[in-house]
Amino acid sequence: MSEKKGNKGEWSESFCVIKAIVFREISDISGSMNIVQLLRRRECEIDKDYFYDGDSIVIKSLDNKHVKIEDLKPQIPILFKEIVDGTGHSFFCPVMESTMDLLDMKSIKSSSYNKDDCLIKFAGHGLRGFNIKSSLGANPNIINASGVTNFIFKIIDCGLTDEELNLLSSVKEIVQSIYRCGGRLEFVECDETYANNLGKDGLMVVTHMLIEYNKRRMCKISKITDTIYNEAGYILNNRVKILGKSKNIWKHNFAEILINGGLITPSREITLDSPDASGGVVYLDKNSDMICCINSSKNDMKKYYYDNCYMDTASARNKFGIIPLDNGYRVIKLNFSVRERVVKRDKFCSYFNNGQ
Repeated sequence: MSEKKGNKGEWSESFCVIKAIVFREISDISGSMNIVQLLRRRECEIDKDYFYDGDSIVIKSLDNKHVKIEDLKPQIPILFKEIVDGTGHSFFCPVMESTMDLLDMKSIKSSSYNKDDCLIKFAGHGLRGFNIKSSLGANPNIINASGVTNFIFKIIDCGLTDEELNLLSSVKEIVQSIYRCGGRLEFVECDETYANNLGKDGLMVVTHMLIEYNKRRMCKISKITDTIYNEAGYILNNRVKILGKSKNIWKHNFAEILINGGLITPSREITLDSPDASGGVVYLDKNSDMICCINSSKNDMKKYYYDNCYMDTASARNKFGIIPLDNGYRVIKLNFSVRERVVKRDKFCSYFNNGQ
């Protein structure tokens, strides 16, 4: 009986790992084939290695259990069709699950605490971390909303009463009404650990983006940034001088948040102090073909995320938008998530064509 349920993006990760293990090669952007010598996946804090002995896959975590490659090759198109035909937010893939059991794969997707989805050693290259991007399914979350991502703002100079504000149907309408009547929002606090992770400049970036996202009918990160820089740049110059130097500095800061705040980086080899360090990306298209970029730089990833991510409203279960009386003034809680709009294959390749 099937026990695992996932969405198309999550099942795609398992599919890519299985296909890479079975076919032992992934094409790069130039069309050249890269031969897989070892694939490592981290599950339950344990590294699981898949390597080869002749025509067999060897699973190191199972006392070097051997699985015949030819037994698995006919399954690959079946697994892909199972994902494509899946319906609903999450669904079972019984054939995929039985294949995963054969390969001792316990999880559909890598833990969000892992900075990469798997590590691959191609012939002629060292072991590198790879993120897997799928053109199947809904746009994935880069930053997940939770109670931790609640940001509290003081409502200043707003002539509307609590009753009038609470009659409005959405948080965006509340924020827009506050500014329309001459009021404004001033950041008060957020979760201390989250604030420390963002840092002073990152925190200022997020609070400005959050206000601007709720004030206007726009959600794309690059468009919100354009608006802030063009219309409120003088405020940033006064408050955070480092962000006021240039628009590129502003873009850099939010791109850093997308990579680091979302616990997603090009690979474990990349650090904040090493923008040109190499990592990897694997892309699954709608025809089940996989392409990879072995040497994507951190700057490649930052540009990709910055151009293709958008802010989204969080679920009401995170208790945002409530307007209580606090220390003599009114406050509003704003929350957000960030999603990645996965692009088509050719556009995806254009971001990483220098890292073949």
